[in-house]
Amino acid sequence: PAALRCDPFLCSLVPRPTAWLCVEAAEGESGPLLCLLEGFNAACDRPPCLMAGADALPPPILRALRATARCTVSVATPRERGSLARAAAGGGEPCGPALAFAEAGLEPATTDGWSGPPAVASSPARMACELVAEVDLGQGQSMLLLEIERFTILGDVLLRQAASTQQDAATQRGGNADARSVAAKLE
Repeated sequence: PAALRCDPFLCSLVPRPTAWLCVEAAEGESGPLLCLLEGFNAACDRPPCLMAGADALPPPILRALRATARCTVSVATPRERGSLARAAAGGGEPCGPALAFAEAGLEPATTDGWSGPPAVASSPARMACELVAEVDLGQGQSMLLLEIERFTILGDVLLRQAASTQQDAATQRGGNADARSVAAKLE
C-alpha cells in the first residue's frame, strides 16, 4: 500500500477547540466553577458524546463532576483572551486552576431546558452534558465520557454560515445536491 502522507492518529486528535467546562461546585465549595478544557474530542455521534482525560481537569472540578454528573462545555473564542490567560496551565501542570466566573472575567448564561450548571455567555457554541462513564485506563489515568444532552449555537454563527453558504452557492455550478438543498433552506 501507498505510504500515508500524515499520521492518522494525530489527524484524529487535531485540530480541536479549547472550551470552558463548568460544573456546580461540590458540597462545601462555592460555585459554579469553570476551567479550560483542552485535549477533548468527539467520541461518537449516536448518542453525541465527548471524551476527555480526567487529568485535564483541576481536582475541584473533577470532584464536582463526579458528584453531580452534569457540566456544560462552552467553546472558547479569541475575545476571551484575558480569561484564557488567567485559566491556562503553567509550570508544567496538566491543567489550569478552577475559577469562579468573576475570577475568570466571564459571564454565565443559562441553557433553555437545562437545570445544570451555566454556560459561558460569550461562547458561540454551548453543550449541556452528562457524565455517563469514567473509564479506568490504568496507571491512575481515566477517560471521561460526556453525553451531550443539549447543544446551542448562537444565531450570529448561523448567520455567518448562511452568508458564506449563499456566497458559495452563487459561484457553484452543479455540485452536491445536498449542499444546494441546505443552502436553499438557509436562504
